[in-house]
Amino acid sequence: MKSLEELGLIEPLATLVFERMHPYLEICVGPEVVHWRSDEGKASCLDQLQGHVRHFNRNAVRVPQIGWKEVQNPGSSDFLRD
Repeated sequence: MKSLEELGLIEPLATLVFERMHPYLEICVGPEVVHWRSDEGKASCLDQLQGHVRHFNRNAVRVPQIGWKEVQNPGSSDFLRD
């Protein structure tokens, strides 16, 4: 939220998504931005959906791999060819 605020994107984003009803894709920060609040820092969210986005216990649930990983091609895969 801090970065969106610094870039002056909060108001245009809210207008586009919530007033003009333009479709958007929520990836990573998306769910946090549109809810009332989030466990991620103390920034205010856009307050458009009821709810609080919370961290979950990684020891209690399986979490899919999220993030960027390096892929190495051993040379035998056409799929990973340049």
